[in-house]
Amino acid sequence: MQNRFVRALCVLVLSAVLPAPFALAQGRKWASMGPDDAGIIRSLVIDPSTPTTLYAGTWGGGVFKTTDGGQSWDSSNNGLHFLFVQTIEMDPTNPQTLYVGCIWGSSYKTTNGGASWVLMDGLTYVGTTSTPQVFTVNPINPETVYVGMESTGAYKTTNGGADWIRIWDMDYWDLSYPNPTYWPQALAIHPAMPQLVYAGTDGAGVWEYVFSNPSSDYDGDGKSDISVWRWASGTWYIMPSKHPGTYTATEWGMQNDRPVPGDYDGDGQTDFAVWRGSAGSWYIMPSSNPGAFIITQWGVATDLPLSPIIRISGFTP
Repeated sequence: MQNRFVRALCVLVLSAVLPAPFALAQGRKWASMGPDDAGIIRSLVIDPSTPTTLYAGTWGGGVFKTTDGGQSWDSSNNGLHFLFVQTIEMDPTNPQTLYVGCIWGSSYKTTNGGASWVLMDGLTYVGTTSTPQVFTVNPINPETVYVGMESTGAYKTTNGGADWIRIWDMDYWDLSYPNPTYWPQALAIHPAMPQLVYAGTDGAGVWEYVFSNPSSDYDGDGKSDISVWRWASGTWYIMPSKHPGTYTATEWGMQNDRPVPGDYDGDGQTDFAVWRGSAGSWYIMPSSNPGAFIITQWGVATDLPLSPIIRISGFTP
């Protein structure tokens, strides 16, 4: 009797001193919301603009979607060749765009909220058939996406999944440790500095990836592109390293301007930029938003503009 009295008194005291959120949590219960017969749920994402819309990646049932907060679920597998889903990720800027990773290196993308999926065969092209473990999307430039793959490392695309390059190699990671077999199991992008990526491995802790693109990397693949600026017409001619047989021509600047290319928006791609001494102004066309431009007054006509010094940083465990 005395013990029951002591326990009851303790409960009353704790209820009085604990914060309200904790007290409320004690009265809540987990309730099943389906989907029925979905098997193992490997991944969940929620639409931040419409919280009643969720996607569930399942091991054997593919992708399920609910638009009413879990009261009903529908399969969303049109275009998926494999129904064993390891990971699913949503574009933070457009909830209609999602990425799914399935077994055998099959990765898919939807731009219509899961109504149909398209195979991103670029990952197969670069030589990986291992299972994607995790996707993460650049919040500033959503065309830049990273994926961690079982056994083969990490890959990056700067054009929404059309082409991929491997970044888990000696050019970017000190693989004396961790061992190359320690592939990424989790990825996270710094929200304010998207060139900073973190990777959690299966046995080698967390590593950081500071992507500072080399000079004149206009396609964001980590390699310098052959480029010239023709001052007479203010035109930039770029031969991208991804597609060396092609070139682009972009008019940006005037005859007396000085070209000052650099990654001013931090998305891993070089921006077109000139410094106009007569106005003491910098004119920048950010690669993350090429339809826009930025004008910043800094300096006077007799100054010498300094383009950013860009380097590739190694990793420390």
